[in-house]
Amino acid sequence: MSDILVSFGVPSYRDITFVTETIDMLFNNASKPERVEVVFRFNNDGHGVSAYGTEQKYIDAILEKQPMWRHNNLKFIFGEQNHGYCSMSDFHHDIAEEFSGEFVFWFNDDVTGITEGYDEHLEPFVGKCVILNVNNHHNEMDFFIMSRKWIEFNGGCVGYTSYLNYDYSDYCMWFPEIAHRVEITCDHKPTAAFGKQSGGGHDCRAVVDDNYTLNTKHFGVDGKHRKNRNEEKGLNKWVKMVLVDMRNMKKLLTENPDTIYDIENCGPETWKAKHFNFPKGTICDCCKLEDVEWLQKQIEKSNLLL
Repeated sequence: MSDILVSFGVPSYRDITFVTETIDMLFNNASKPERVEVVFRFNNDGHGVSAYGTEQKYIDAILEKQPMWRHNNLKFIFGEQNHGYCSMSDFHHDIAEEFSGEFVFWFNDDVTGITEGYDEHLEPFVGKCVILNVNNHHNEMDFFIMSRKWIEFNGGCVGYTSYLNYDYSDYCMWFPEIAHRVEITCDHKPTAAFGKQSGGGHDCRAVVDDNYTLNTKHFGVDGKHRKNRNEEKGLNKWVKMVLVDMRNMKKLLTENPDTIYDIENCGPETWKAKHFNFPKGTICDCCKLEDVEWLQKQIEKSNLLL
C-alpha cells in the first residue's frame, strides 16, 4: 500500500499564482498532509513554460515557494495542449498513469476552498473499489474521487468523453451501489461553459477535427480512444460503459468481495437489473442499438468482456 492516501489530479493552464494557491490549500487543509500528493498536468507551451523559459525552470519556480518536505509529494507532467480544455480527458489519463495514492481526487486549479480535514473522510474506503462524490455546488461530479482499485477494475479507463463529470453522473446512475458521498465541499464557480469560456474557446461538443475523438460516439477496436477519426470504430462508448465495463466491474467485484464497501447494502445481492435507455446524444446511425441480438454479437466480437 502506498504511503500516499490521496493524489489530487489537477489539469492546469493558469499561471503560477493559481498553482501555488492550490498546493497551499490542499496541504494546509489536510489532517495528515504528508499523505497528500498533488499531480499537475501542464501544457508544454502554456503560461508557466512561456513565463519561465523551460519546463524545469517553471518547476523550480514552483518548488522554491514550498517547504522541502512537500517536494516529494508534488509531481509535474507536461504534454501537448491539443484542444485545451476540450482535451481534459487526455490530461486525466496522463495523471492516472502517474499518481501514487490510494485515491485520485479530480480537481481544478481555480478551486478556492476545501473542507478542513478532508482526508479523514477517505479513510473508511481504503482498499475498496469506489467512486466518491463530494458536495458540489453546481453540477454533480464536477469534483469527485476514484479509488485506485476502481481504475484497475475498469481497465485503466478514466474518461469516456470530453466531460468527466457527465460521464460519471451517468455511470453512478446506472451502477449506484459503487458510488458513495463523502462530506467534503469544494468551493468553486464553474466558468468553462462547455469549453466556450476556457482554454481555446471551443464548445467541446462541436469540435470537428480529425485528431479529436473525445466527442465522437465510438472507441477504437481496442476499447480505447481513437487517435483520429479515420481509425476503425469499435464499440459505441455507452455500450462499452454499461454493457462491457460495468459487467466486467461486477464480475471482478464478485470475485473480490473484500473490495466492496458496505457489502451488506452494496454487494451483489443488492444489484438490481435496470432497463437501459441510451441517452439521446449517444445514438449513432451505424449501430442497431435497439437490436439486442446485434448488440450482443458486437460485444462478443470486441473480446472486451471478461
